[in-house]
Parts: sequence; C-alpha cells; structure tokens
Amino acid sequence: MCLVKIPAKYKTIRKKVVKTPATTKVIDTPAVSKTIKVKKLVAAAKTEKISIPEVKSTIQKSVLDTKPVFSWIRVGDSVDKGLSHTGHRVCLVQSPAKKQTITKTVLNTPTSTQEIAIEPTYKTIKVKKLVSKAQEIKTPIEAVYKMVNKTEKTSASHQSWERILCQTNMNQHTILKIQNALKAKEYNPGKIDGVLGRDTRVALDKYQRDNSLATGGITYETLNSLNVGL
Repeated sequence: MCLVKIPAKYKTIRKKVVKTPATTKVIDTPAVSKTIKVKKLVAAAKTEKISIPEVKSTIQKSVLDTKPVFSWIRVGDSVDKGLSHTGHRVCLVQSPAKKQTITKTVLNTPTSTQEIAIEPTYKTIKVKKLVSKAQEIKTPIEAVYKMVNKTEKTSASHQSWERILCQTNMNQHTILKIQNALKAKEYNPGKIDGVLGRDTRVALDKYQRDNSLATGGITYETLNSLNVGL
C-alpha cells in the first residue's frame, strides 16, 4: 500500500446557454411624401364698373338760306314786224329759294357705366403631400441558445492509501508491458528497455493526470487502465 494523490473527479455535462439574449430591433421609417399639382387662387372673382363713352355721329342737312322772291322785270325790246311799240313788256319772275348744306354732330348714346363680372384667376403649383408619417417599427428578436459542454467537479482531490505495484512485481517484463502500453496510447515512454527511467515516469504521470488517475505510484487502477496484466 502506498499513500497516493487521488485527483479531483470531474464530469462533463451538456448545458443550454444563451448565445444571444432576446432584444428588440428598432427601425426608424422616414415619412413618405409625394408631389402633386394643385390650383392656387391668384385673384378672387369680382365685379368692375367700366365707363362706356358717348356715341356721336355727324349728319349733313340742307337748310333754307333765302326764301323765293317774285319780281317784275322788263323782257325784250323787239316787236313783231309791222307792229310798233306800245310800251315796255314786263314779266313777273320768281327767284328760287336758296339753300345751304350744313354739317351737324348729334348724340346717339350718352356716356354710361356698366358692371362686368371678372372670373377668379388660378395658377397651378406643385406641393408635397404627406402620404405616411415617420414611425418607429419595433421587431422583437428571440434569444438564441447553444449547447455547450461544461465540466463540473464531482469530488475534490485528496490523498489515499492505494494498492500499488510492489518491488516484487516491478520486474523488467512488467515495465516493458507498461512502456509498450503507454506508447500505444501515444505517450512517449522513452527507450523501450524495461527500465523505469525518467521518460517512462513522466509519460506515466501525464497519462494518469489526463485520465484522472491517482498519481505518485504505479497503482493497480493505472495498470487496469493500460490493460497491463501481471
């Protein structure tokens, strides 16, 4: 029997852990506008008074200048052959009336005013119309989980009396089997010579630690792990 160090015992468990916590994704959506054409009032409807000038025309008119006149006048001094004068002959002669043409301006339509309706005046302009307001969209994002391997200690390291390979059994044949077993498990025991040298001890200690075996001697537990029979 030998007092050896029993390493702490561990076990590997699979545990579900949060990889990414649940969050809320916030997206700001800008306002949307569109350009439309509208009519803008430039001048309202109204009424106006306009002045209508008078209308005149020119006419020509004949007017009496002098009245007709009757007068006696002597006519001719000759007499028929064979006849003699008995006196002068006179005739009652009418002098015709005299007229003259005059030009006259007459008023056809006097000056007046008139009310007229004036239609409203518009012009077409482009304006922006809001289609949708700016808003904040919140989208919940679920947590993402992953499975991890976690090593938990099941017992603490301690010292204990364990059965080890005694001097009687620690012969060259047994050491050769231990060296070959370590080499088969890819632990370098140094020269395979049946001698428990430094390289073999280092390889054996590393194998024991890697496999949670007691260290400090060649225990029967280690031999069983290496499949080395006596």
